[in-house]
Amino acid sequence: MTKHSGQSDHFVDYYQLLGVTKSADVTTIKRAYRSQIARHHPDRADGKPDDEMASLLNAAYATLKDADMRQRYDNKLMEHHQKLWLADKKRQLTEKIEGFAHRHANKVGQALKSRLSPEFHDQLGVQAGRLAGHAIKHAKRLWHKLAQAQSMDLPDDLPLCAISLSTAYQGGQISLWVDGRQLQTTLPKGIGHGEVIQVIDADRTYRIRIAIDTPDVQVRDKDVYYTVRISTTEAMIGTQVQLPPPLSLQLSVPAHAYYPTSVRLSGRGLPSDDGAGDLVVVFELDA
Repeated sequence: MTKHSGQSDHFVDYYQLLGVTKSADVTTIKRAYRSQIARHHPDRADGKPDDEMASLLNAAYATLKDADMRQRYDNKLMEHHQKLWLADKKRQLTEKIEGFAHRHANKVGQALKSRLSPEFHDQLGVQAGRLAGHAIKHAKRLWHKLAQAQSMDLPDDLPLCAISLSTAYQGGQISLWVDGRQLQTTLPKGIGHGEVIQVIDADRTYRIRIAIDTPDVQVRDKDVYYTVRISTTEAMIGTQVQLPPPLSLQLSVPAHAYYPTSVRLSGRGLPSDDGAGDLVVVFELDA
């Protein structure tokens, strides 16, 4: 079982644990907690309590029912999701580059071996290995740059306000808790990930950082990157992909395409006064 973040290196999504959305109010959270704790409490009728789960549920409820604790937890949850995305992209990049380097080093080696005398074969094998090593080192340098760019999006000491991609596209009124106060403000259309807004409440001004939190979505300036994972069968025979709102697009995936691949749709990204950004749909094989 995944441990509580205070007990191990793993992070627990309290919303997922309780089976509620991140926008759930305290009443909904309380109802979900009571339902879950009844199954794992030490006094349960069948005499098979789950003390560890009960402890997690208690911690989740204590955190999410308190406005200040919930805000701090939401900040950490957002950072955790971004780190997971970064780690997944690192793994994918490493696998693709290493596979590419070794495949092409072998191809070069085989092609040259057919034209060289046997005494050069061993030396050629060494050179092919060096070629693969250089390619992998280059990939690691590229990855380092990607990690540096991604780290700029991680939350700092400003409170985070997580919004959906729909809200980023359409704008609208939002509410959030900061320092025990419930704030309300109206977001403009096209607000981007990482932008800082100011919210005035009574005699105090709060600076809030916007975080677009939608699965499989990354936002760079006004460009939206949406990742679609398809099965091996779909890759072989082709398929139709329906993107959810606010994108609301249907795209055709041809049979026997090479993956990963992407489609850039001009003007379908976040809107702005200078013109909308692009939507980049990235197709990946589901591992």
